[in-house]
Amino acid sequence: MKALIPYFTFMLANVTLAQSGIIHYDKLLNNVAGELWATPQALYFDTEQSLFIELGKGKKLTEAYKEGEMDREGIIRSSKKMPSKGFYDYYYIDKKQNEILFKEQIAETTYEIKNTLEPIIWVLYDEQKDIEGFSCQKATTTFRGRDYTAWFTSDIPVDIGPWKLNGLPGLIMDVIDATGKYRFRISKIDLKPDQKILQENLKKPNQKNTKNFEVYKNAVKNAFDDQMAIAQSRIPKGAKLVFKGPDCTTCPDPDNYLIERYK
Repeated sequence: MKALIPYFTFMLANVTLAQSGIIHYDKLLNNVAGELWATPQALYFDTEQSLFIELGKGKKLTEAYKEGEMDREGIIRSSKKMPSKGFYDYYYIDKKQNEILFKEQIAETTYEIKNTLEPIIWVLYDEQKDIEGFSCQKATTTFRGRDYTAWFTSDIPVDIGPWKLNGLPGLIMDVIDATGKYRFRISKIDLKPDQKILQENLKKPNQKNTKNFEVYKNAVKNAFDDQMAIAQSRIPKGAKLVFKGPDCTTCPDPDNYLIERYK
């Protein structure tokens, strides 16, 4: 398909954006065993800030379907209360300060990080398809060591999306990395949210324990070795170490161990 010119985050200055909303996503994770896991997540936003956060732990899609949390199209549509930021990964963006605050667990250590919000260069294509009744356009980018293909809709002019992805002239409805291991897919859109609920969840996280980005970057680089060392320390002497479960997506390939990749 014909590629259009690269699209930059800072080209959005003249776009009239949606004022506020709550967007629900499923984070889909394909692990080494061929099992597809889904984690419900939500994006809370207004014109100045946003928060992307997990709403629960991941489940195999087969289990989610049995428990009535997933529809026939494979989308988890169960409604869950907002969890405490103290227990789940989150990504908070302050547009005025051009910064991102986020919390992740890497090799059983929790990191709270503050960093400048980096512009993402997108390439737009003329290819279109329908998702959840919205006309969506294709876009691609390379971000933090992975290549992504996204489908966004200009019908909802929101310049932030799932995880750390941002900068498109419309809401990201579906995005997947080139390996097929990580995917974020829309499940529910609410552009007229209860403002009390929205603002309760858009409070800026406490920055008392935040570290700089280099601390996080080094943790990601060493994540595989650290996880191996932790696991090895817990098995009987002489036993063979075998990874299983949703947290091991590409073992034993350390370059693909986490969604972000640094060498």
